[in-house]
Amino acid sequence: MGGKEYIYIWDVEKISIFSIIAIVMIFGIVFAVNKSNNPVIEEGYFETDTQLITEVPQLITEELNQTNGCIENWNCTEWSGCIGNERTRNCNDLNDCGTTVNKMIEIESCECVEEWECTNWSKCYEGDKVRVCSDKNKCGTMKDRPVTSSKCRCNEDWSCGQWSECSDGSQKRACNDENSCGTSYTKPSLNQTC
Repeated sequence: MGGKEYIYIWDVEKISIFSIIAIVMIFGIVFAVNKSNNPVIEEGYFETDTQLITEVPQLITEELNQTNGCIENWNCTEWSGCIGNERTRNCNDLNDCGTTVNKMIEIESCECVEEWECTNWSKCYEGDKVRVCSDKNKCGTMKDRPVTSSKCRCNEDWSCGQWSECSDGSQKRACNDENSCGTSYTKPSLNQTC
């Protein structure tokens, strides 16, 4: 075939375990002697010695398990949320066949839909109020993010304590704006004569 070497994988259903072991040993010898020559990949053939070493045992295991009547029984977890346009899950073969012929996919692409959740607005402070919003689906985009700051009109709501005793003709008290407006337009007097 044009000087190119071909390696064919026989039907393991028709040979014994000892024959299979012999075949694998022969493959190793062939590729140790002809390591510089890579076979051409075609149906039933392998392209490189690495592919042969890694895939032949898997093929033999799958064939043996199928002939031994092991039927894969895959059980998967629920899909994760769509993060970065990808969602994942874990799948395990309950029968431990050692094959992956009928294994279900564990990664797939998806369209991440933002789902924003926001805290309550803060009190109005110096004409602004704020809140914190987070995307429950962690899409990594902000296309539909709600506003997190807004202008507002803060109405001062002052609450004052009792006047102190008269001292040197003066009384004092403390007052606090319950709305924390940061302004003092309507702040009551903190001192008075007595």
